[in-house]
Amino acid sequence: DGSASNVLRFLRDFHDLCASQFGVLSVKSVNENIVWIQSILHSALTGGVTQSIDKGIIEAVSKRSLEGMSNTIMQSIPSTATTITNTHTAKNEAFFDIISKIDVILSPNREILFHNVFVDVMMKGSLNPTKKHQLTLIGNSSIIESQRTDLQSASFHPCVDLASWRHGEKIDFFPPASNESMKLLSFRAVNPQKVVPFLIQGFEREARGNTRLEIEFRLRANFSSQLEAQSIVICIPCPPTTSTVNVYHRKGRAKYKPEKGMIRWKIPTMIGQAEEVFSAEVVCIPPTDGKRILSHQPPISVSFEIPSFNCTGIRQMNLRNLQFGADEIRSSVRHMTQSGKYECRVE
Repeated sequence: DGSASNVLRFLRDFHDLCASQFGVLSVKSVNENIVWIQSILHSALTGGVTQSIDKGIIEAVSKRSLEGMSNTIMQSIPSTATTITNTHTAKNEAFFDIISKIDVILSPNREILFHNVFVDVMMKGSLNPTKKHQLTLIGNSSIIESQRTDLQSASFHPCVDLASWRHGEKIDFFPPASNESMKLLSFRAVNPQKVVPFLIQGFEREARGNTRLEIEFRLRANFSSQLEAQSIVICIPCPPTTSTVNVYHRKGRAKYKPEKGMIRWKIPTMIGQAEEVFSAEVVCIPPTDGKRILSHQPPISVSFEIPSFNCTGIRQMNLRNLQFGADEIRSSVRHMTQSGKYECRVE
Protein backbone atom coordinates (compact mmCIF):
# COMPACT_ATOMS: atom_id res chain seq x y z
CA ASP A 1 0.00 0.00 0.00
CA GLY A 2 1.55 3.26 -1.12
CA SER A 3 -0.17 5.31 1.61
CA ALA A 4 1.08 3.02 4.37
CA SER A 5 4.63 3.08 3.03
CA ASN A 6 4.56 6.89 2.90
CA VAL A 7 3.42 7.03 6.53
CA LEU A 8 6.16 4.63 7.67
CA ARG A 9 8.79 6.54 5.70
CA PHE A 10 7.60 9.82 7.21
CA LEU A 11 7.73 8.39 10.75
CA ARG A 12 11.28 7.12 10.18
CA ASP A 13 12.47 10.45 8.79
CA PHE A 14 10.70 12.36 11.55
CA HIS A 15 12.30 10.17 14.23
CA ASP A 16 15.76 10.75 12.74
CA LEU A 17 15.07 14.49 12.56
CA CYS A 18 14.03 14.62 16.24
CA ALA A 19 17.08 12.57 17.29
CA SER A 20 19.42 14.95 15.48
CA GLN A 21 17.63 17.94 16.99
CA PHE A 22 17.45 17.10 20.72
CA GLY A 23 18.94 13.62 21.15
CA VAL A 24 16.85 10.95 22.79
CA LEU A 25 13.15 11.01 21.85
CA SER A 26 11.27 10.96 25.16
CA VAL A 27 8.24 12.55 26.80
CA LYS A 28 10.44 15.16 28.50
CA SER A 29 12.23 16.11 25.29
CA VAL A 30 8.92 16.35 23.40
CA ASN A 31 7.43 18.68 26.04
CA GLU A 32 10.53 20.89 25.96
CA ASN A 33 10.45 21.18 22.16
CA ILE A 34 6.71 21.12 21.54
CA VAL A 35 6.70 24.40 19.59
CA TRP A 36 9.40 23.13 17.26
CA ILE A 37 7.57 19.80 16.76
CA GLN A 38 4.26 21.52 16.00
CA SER A 39 5.92 23.75 13.43
CA ILE A 40 7.38 20.70 11.65
CA LEU A 41 4.12 18.73 11.71
CA HIS A 42 2.01 21.66 10.51
CA SER A 43 4.30 22.04 7.52
CA ALA A 44 4.92 18.38 6.73
CA LEU A 45 1.30 17.20 6.99
CA THR A 46 -0.05 19.02 3.96
CA GLY A 47 -3.83 18.66 3.87
CA GLY A 48 -3.57 15.43 5.89
CA VAL A 49 -1.03 13.87 3.47
CA THR A 50 2.43 12.98 4.82
CA GLN A 51 5.41 14.29 2.89
CA SER A 52 9.03 13.12 2.94
CA ILE A 53 11.66 15.21 4.75
CA ASP A 54 14.90 15.49 2.78
CA LYS A 55 18.40 16.08 4.11
CA GLY A 56 18.34 19.76 3.24
CA ILE A 57 15.45 20.34 5.60
CA ILE A 58 17.18 18.33 8.34
CA GLU A 59 20.24 20.59 8.05
CA ALA A 60 18.03 23.70 8.23
CA VAL A 61 16.22 22.42 11.28
CA SER A 62 19.43 21.39 13.08
CA LYS A 63 20.35 25.06 13.42
CA ARG A 64 17.42 25.49 15.88
CA SER A 65 16.17 28.50 14.00
CA LEU A 66 12.37 28.59 14.04
CA GLU A 67 12.23 31.86 12.14
CA GLY A 68 11.72 31.16 8.48
CA MET A 69 11.93 27.41 9.01
CA SER A 70 8.33 26.76 8.17
CA ASN A 71 8.64 28.58 4.84
CA THR A 72 11.80 26.58 3.99
CA ILE A 73 10.01 23.31 4.66
CA MET A 74 6.95 24.27 2.62
CA GLN A 75 9.12 25.23 -0.36
CA SER A 76 10.99 21.90 -0.20
CA ILE A 77 7.86 19.72 0.06
CA PRO A 78 6.31 18.71 -3.31
CA SER A 79 2.81 20.05 -3.90
CA THR A 80 0.80 16.78 -3.84
CA ALA A 81 -2.12 18.08 -1.76
CA THR A 82 -3.89 21.28 -0.87
CA THR A 83 -1.70 23.56 1.23
CA ILE A 84 -2.90 23.91 4.79
CA THR A 85 -4.39 27.27 5.75
CA ASN A 86 -2.18 29.56 7.78
CA THR A 87 -3.56 29.32 11.31
CA HIS A 88 -2.52 32.87 12.15
CA THR A 89 -4.73 34.33 9.39
CA ALA A 90 -7.90 32.37 10.18
CA LYS A 91 -10.89 34.69 10.10
CA ASN A 92 -12.66 32.86 12.95
CA GLU A 93 -16.00 32.76 11.20
CA ALA A 94 -18.37 29.91 10.43
CA PHE A 95 -21.63 29.58 8.51
CA PHE A 96 -24.14 26.83 9.25
CA ASP A 97 -26.99 25.60 7.07
CA ILE A 98 -29.57 23.43 8.83
CA ILE A 99 -31.41 21.56 6.07
CA SER A 100 -34.50 19.66 7.24
CA LYS A 101 -36.41 17.09 5.21
CA ILE A 102 -39.91 16.53 6.52
CA ASP A 103 -41.97 13.39 5.87
CA VAL A 104 -45.70 13.73 6.51
CA ILE A 105 -48.79 11.63 5.79
CA LEU A 106 -52.14 13.33 6.44
CA SER A 107 -55.55 11.73 6.67
CA PRO A 108 -58.57 13.13 4.78
CA ASN A 109 -59.51 14.92 8.05
CA ARG A 110 -56.07 16.57 8.15
CA GLU A 111 -54.92 14.38 11.06
CA ILE A 112 -51.21 13.55 11.20
CA LEU A 113 -50.75 9.83 10.53
CA PHE A 114 -46.96 9.97 10.16
CA HIS A 115 -44.41 12.68 10.89
CA ASN A 116 -40.64 12.50 10.61
CA VAL A 117 -37.82 15.03 10.28
CA PHE A 118 -34.27 14.31 9.08
CA VAL A 119 -31.69 17.06 9.55
CA ASP A 120 -28.34 17.79 7.87
CA VAL A 121 -26.03 20.34 9.54
CA MET A 122 -23.73 21.83 6.88
CA MET A 123 -20.76 24.00 7.87
CA LYS A 124 -18.48 26.31 5.92
CA GLY A 125 -16.03 28.82 7.30
CA SER A 126 -12.48 29.78 8.19
CA LEU A 127 -11.49 28.32 11.56
CA ASN A 128 -8.16 27.41 13.11
CA PRO A 129 -7.63 23.73 12.15
CA THR A 130 -5.19 23.09 15.02
CA LYS A 131 -7.60 24.04 17.81
CA LYS A 132 -10.53 22.05 19.11
CA HIS A 133 -13.93 23.69 18.70
CA GLN A 134 -17.23 22.88 20.35
CA LEU A 135 -20.71 23.21 18.86
CA THR A 136 -23.67 23.15 21.25
CA LEU A 137 -27.20 22.44 20.04
CA ILE A 138 -29.94 23.99 22.17
CA GLY A 139 -33.43 22.66 21.47
CA ASN A 140 -36.84 22.03 22.94
CA SER A 141 -36.39 18.27 23.22
CA SER A 142 -33.96 15.44 22.65
CA ILE A 143 -32.28 15.70 19.27
CA ILE A 144 -31.18 12.14 18.63
CA GLU A 145 -33.28 9.08 19.37
CA SER A 146 -31.58 7.08 22.14
CA GLN A 147 -28.38 9.06 21.63
CA ARG A 148 -26.61 7.47 24.61
CA THR A 149 -27.14 3.86 23.44
CA ASP A 150 -27.84 3.94 19.72
CA LEU A 151 -26.17 6.18 17.15
CA GLN A 152 -27.60 4.47 14.05
CA SER A 153 -29.87 7.44 13.41
CA ALA A 154 -26.93 9.86 13.37
CA SER A 155 -23.81 10.21 11.24
CA PHE A 156 -20.83 12.50 11.80
CA HIS A 157 -17.96 13.99 9.86
CA PRO A 158 -14.61 12.22 10.53
CA CYS A 159 -13.31 15.33 12.33
CA VAL A 160 -15.92 14.95 15.13
CA ASP A 161 -14.98 13.47 18.51
CA LEU A 162 -17.77 10.96 19.17
CA ALA A 163 -16.97 10.73 22.90
CA SER A 164 -18.12 14.31 23.41
CA TRP A 165 -21.49 13.61 21.75
CA ARG A 166 -22.26 10.65 23.99
CA HIS A 167 -22.08 12.93 27.04
CA GLY A 168 -24.57 15.49 25.80
CA GLU A 169 -25.75 17.49 22.85
CA LYS A 170 -22.27 18.93 22.25
CA ILE A 171 -19.92 18.28 19.34
CA ASP A 172 -16.14 18.63 19.72
CA PHE A 173 -14.20 18.73 16.45
CA PHE A 174 -11.06 19.96 14.73
CA PRO A 175 -12.23 21.87 11.64
CA PRO A 176 -10.64 20.90 8.30
CA ALA A 177 -8.08 23.23 6.81
CA SER A 178 -10.07 23.80 3.63
CA ASN A 179 -12.91 26.31 3.43
CA GLU A 180 -15.21 23.97 1.52
CA SER A 181 -18.69 23.15 2.75
CA MET A 182 -18.97 19.88 4.69
CA LYS A 183 -21.72 17.86 6.35
CA LEU A 184 -20.83 18.05 10.03
CA LEU A 185 -23.80 16.09 11.37
CA SER A 186 -26.93 14.25 10.19
CA PHE A 187 -29.65 13.03 12.52
CA ARG A 188 -33.33 12.29 12.93
CA ALA A 189 -35.15 14.73 15.17
CA VAL A 190 -37.11 13.18 18.03
CA ASN A 191 -40.32 14.85 19.21
CA PRO A 192 -39.92 17.86 16.92
CA GLN A 193 -42.61 20.45 16.45
CA LYS A 194 -45.22 18.56 14.44
CA VAL A 195 -45.74 21.33 11.95
CA VAL A 196 -47.57 20.75 8.68
CA PRO A 197 -46.41 23.41 6.17
CA PHE A 198 -49.13 22.69 3.58
CA LEU A 199 -52.72 21.50 3.90
CA ILE A 200 -55.22 20.24 1.34
CA GLN A 201 -58.62 21.65 2.35
CA GLY A 202 -62.14 21.30 0.96
CA PHE A 203 -61.22 18.43 -1.35
CA GLU A 204 -64.13 17.32 -3.54
CA ARG A 205 -64.13 14.66 -6.21
CA GLU A 206 -67.44 14.10 -7.93
CA ALA A 207 -68.15 11.66 -10.72
CA ARG A 208 -70.44 12.53 -13.60
CA GLY A 209 -71.33 9.06 -14.77
CA ASN A 210 -68.48 6.84 -15.94
CA THR A 211 -66.80 9.36 -18.24
CA ARG A 212 -66.41 12.63 -16.32
CA LEU A 213 -64.76 13.56 -13.02
CA GLU A 214 -64.59 16.95 -11.32
CA ILE A 215 -61.81 17.72 -8.82
CA GLU A 216 -61.61 20.78 -6.60
CA PHE A 217 -59.58 21.70 -3.49
CA ARG A 218 -57.75 24.53 -1.72
CA LEU A 219 -54.02 24.53 -1.00
CA ARG A 220 -53.20 26.40 2.22
CA ALA A 221 -49.72 27.52 3.31
CA ASN A 222 -49.75 26.71 7.03
CA PHE A 223 -46.76 28.79 8.19
CA SER A 224 -45.88 32.37 9.07
CA SER A 225 -46.87 35.08 6.61
CA GLN A 226 -43.32 36.47 6.87
CA LEU A 227 -41.93 33.41 5.06
CA GLU A 228 -42.25 32.36 1.43
CA ALA A 229 -42.21 28.85 0.00
CA GLN A 230 -40.46 28.10 -3.29
CA SER A 231 -40.58 25.43 -6.00
CA ILE A 232 -43.98 24.06 -4.99
CA VAL A 233 -45.19 21.06 -6.99
CA ILE A 234 -48.54 19.34 -6.35
CA CYS A 235 -49.22 16.00 -8.04
CA ILE A 236 -52.92 15.06 -8.33
CA PRO A 237 -53.48 11.45 -9.47
CA CYS A 238 -56.04 10.73 -12.16
CA PRO A 239 -57.94 7.53 -13.06
CA PRO A 240 -56.11 5.08 -15.34
CA THR A 241 -58.74 5.64 -18.08
CA THR A 242 -58.15 9.41 -18.30
CA SER A 243 -58.37 10.81 -21.82
CA THR A 244 -58.23 14.61 -21.50
CA VAL A 245 -57.98 17.08 -18.60
CA ASN A 246 -59.09 20.71 -18.33
CA VAL A 247 -57.52 22.60 -15.40
CA TYR A 248 -58.51 25.91 -13.75
CA HIS A 249 -56.24 27.83 -11.36
CA ARG A 250 -55.10 31.37 -10.61
CA LYS A 251 -51.38 30.91 -10.03
CA GLY A 252 -48.67 28.74 -11.48
CA ARG A 253 -48.90 26.21 -14.29
CA ALA A 254 -50.73 22.88 -14.38
CA LYS A 255 -50.47 20.13 -16.97
CA TYR A 256 -51.65 16.57 -17.26
CA LYS A 257 -48.82 14.00 -17.50
CA PRO A 258 -50.30 10.91 -19.21
CA GLU A 259 -47.12 8.85 -18.78
CA LYS A 260 -47.40 9.25 -14.99
CA GLY A 261 -51.18 9.37 -14.76
CA MET A 262 -51.30 12.63 -12.80
CA ILE A 263 -51.79 16.38 -13.01
CA ARG A 264 -48.66 18.33 -12.08
CA TRP A 265 -49.37 21.79 -10.69
CA LYS A 266 -46.27 23.99 -10.29
CA ILE A 267 -46.31 27.19 -8.20
CA PRO A 268 -43.08 29.27 -8.19
CA THR A 269 -43.64 31.00 -4.82
CA MET A 270 -46.32 31.16 -2.15
CA ILE A 271 -46.49 33.37 0.93
CA GLY A 272 -47.42 31.88 4.30
CA GLN A 273 -51.12 31.81 5.27
CA ALA A 274 -52.09 32.18 1.61
CA GLU A 275 -54.57 29.94 -0.21
CA GLU A 276 -54.76 28.84 -3.81
CA VAL A 277 -57.79 27.19 -5.42
CA PHE A 278 -57.45 24.40 -7.96
CA SER A 279 -60.12 22.67 -10.03
CA ALA A 280 -60.01 20.26 -12.91
CA GLU A 281 -62.40 18.44 -15.19
CA VAL A 282 -61.23 14.96 -16.15
CA VAL A 283 -62.70 13.17 -19.16
CA CYS A 284 -62.28 9.39 -19.05
CA ILE A 285 -62.75 6.52 -21.46
CA PRO A 286 -65.74 4.36 -20.47
CA PRO A 287 -64.37 1.40 -18.50
CA THR A 288 -64.87 -2.07 -19.97
CA ASP A 289 -64.75 -3.92 -16.65
CA GLY A 290 -67.67 -2.02 -15.14
CA LYS A 291 -65.58 -0.41 -12.36
CA ARG A 292 -66.34 3.11 -11.16
CA ILE A 293 -63.82 5.80 -12.08
CA LEU A 294 -63.51 6.73 -8.39
CA SER A 295 -62.29 3.29 -7.36
CA HIS A 296 -58.63 4.35 -7.73
CA GLN A 297 -57.78 7.18 -5.29
CA PRO A 298 -54.04 7.52 -4.50
CA PRO A 299 -52.95 10.38 -2.20
CA ILE A 300 -51.95 13.83 -3.39
CA SER A 301 -48.20 14.49 -3.05
CA VAL A 302 -46.63 17.89 -2.40
CA SER A 303 -43.00 18.99 -2.76
CA PHE A 304 -41.60 22.37 -1.69
CA GLU A 305 -38.76 24.39 -0.14
CA ILE A 306 -39.19 26.98 2.61
CA PRO A 307 -36.12 29.10 3.43
CA SER A 308 -35.73 30.27 7.06
CA PHE A 309 -38.39 27.80 8.24
CA ASN A 310 -37.35 25.81 11.33
CA CYS A 311 -39.10 22.52 12.12
CA THR A 312 -36.23 20.73 13.91
CA GLY A 313 -36.75 21.93 17.48
CA ILE A 314 -33.24 23.48 17.50
CA ARG A 315 -33.59 26.99 18.86
CA GLN A 316 -29.93 28.01 19.05
CA MET A 317 -26.42 26.89 18.10
CA ASN A 318 -23.32 28.05 19.99
CA LEU A 319 -19.80 27.65 18.56
CA ARG A 320 -16.67 28.37 20.58
CA ASN A 321 -12.96 27.67 20.61
CA LEU A 322 -12.01 25.51 23.59
CA GLN A 323 -8.58 27.14 23.88
CA PHE A 324 -8.34 29.48 26.85
CA GLY A 325 -8.31 33.14 25.81
CA ALA A 326 -9.26 32.44 22.18
CA ASP A 327 -10.98 35.10 20.12
CA GLU A 328 -14.74 35.02 19.75
CA ILE A 329 -16.03 33.19 16.69
CA ARG A 330 -18.46 34.93 14.37
CA SER A 331 -21.12 32.47 13.25
CA SER A 332 -24.46 32.56 11.48
CA VAL A 333 -27.20 29.94 11.05
CA ARG A 334 -29.65 29.52 8.18
CA HIS A 335 -32.62 27.15 8.17
CA MET A 336 -34.09 25.43 5.13
CA THR A 337 -37.03 23.02 5.17
CA GLN A 338 -37.59 20.69 2.23
CA SER A 339 -40.26 18.10 1.60
CA GLY A 340 -39.51 14.41 1.72
CA LYS A 341 -42.45 12.05 1.39
CA TYR A 342 -45.30 14.52 1.86
CA GLU A 343 -48.70 13.03 1.09
CA CYS A 344 -52.30 14.02 1.73
CA ARG A 345 -54.84 11.23 1.56
CA VAL A 346 -58.23 11.93 0.06
CA GLU A 347 -61.58 10.24 0.44
